[in-house]
Amino acid sequence: MRYEFTIFGSGISAKVTSCLLAKNGFKVCLISDKDPNKEVSNTNLVTFLSAGSVNYLSSMFTNIQLFSKYPEIQTINCHLNDFSLNKSQSVTFNHEEKKPLGKIIRNNDLEKFLEEEIKKLKNINTVFSNRPQIIENNKNGIKLKIEKDEEIKSDLFILSSANKNITKQIEIDFVKKDLEQQAFSINVEGDIKNENCAFQKFTSDGPLAILPYSHNEASVVWSIKNNSKLLLKSSTEFHQVINKHLNEQISSVKITSIEKHKLKFVYAKNLYYKNILLLGNIAHNIHPIAGQGLNLSIKDISLFVKQMTKYISLGYRANDQIALEEFEINRKLDNTVYSFGTLSLN
Repeated sequence: MRYEFTIFGSGISAKVTSCLLAKNGFKVCLISDKDPNKEVSNTNLVTFLSAGSVNYLSSMFTNIQLFSKYPEIQTINCHLNDFSLNKSQSVTFNHEEKKPLGKIIRNNDLEKFLEEEIKKLKNINTVFSNRPQIIENNKNGIKLKIEKDEEIKSDLFILSSANKNITKQIEIDFVKKDLEQQAFSINVEGDIKNENCAFQKFTSDGPLAILPYSHNEASVVWSIKNNSKLLLKSSTEFHQVINKHLNEQISSVKITSIEKHKLKFVYAKNLYYKNILLLGNIAHNIHPIAGQGLNLSIKDISLFVKQMTKYISLGYRANDQIALEEFEINRKLDNTVYSFGTLSLN
């Protein structure tokens, strides 16, 4: 079978793109680089979805009930400790019309919803392959070889995974930088004083964010420099430092899980090459300091789906180079400003 779109990836961006293209009537093949029978997603990561992203996903998935259980974030409070002057500064952000800024969503919950949606859509074929190989990439479309010599043909190949086997086959340059930090994703339980406020504290070891997603649960994301003495502390001492930073916002803190992720900056200089399009973190992997990574991808996806629907309805193919160039031009400024602005802020 030939598809209009083949998507490679197993993250939220790949799943959202697959669902929305299928909902618009296109034939989609989703190549997951994680075997669902062996690799069960059980991360403690959360995402700050802006009000715009929440509204967009709610309009696209009219049956979604997921967002209703999460509290609305009304304010974001940023706090800076100036140790040299022994004083502190703070600034608070909120909507001028007192509208919500967004919601903190558990990644696992969003992924499970999307997986159920994919199962319902008959025009999505899901296969597993962690090493697909590009055989042809010309004006007729793209041909991929996956496991057991099976071949997949489609008009456009959407790459949403930073798989080295694929990226070395495409002629797109990337700006890459090791941020020399480790992000600790820490789930905590306790008495949260304001579940409608996200809190960011800029410490000498790196930025620490408190992201409440219920009245007694929050995610703490702390980006710690590789040379920080904190990393030499014992588990007990590290927990004590975390509690000290949280005591003004959360009392009776209980740490339920900790994950560690190496931070890298990645920015694609172009979003497409022949019949290949980049969407998601592979196009712009940014520091979590502003919580805008997935929101940036959702803006990419929403424009892409809208534009493809328009062009294909006019008789163009999904891999039309004019359509892809227009998409890249329309997203270039926003992606560049957010990517390098976040890098500068860090």
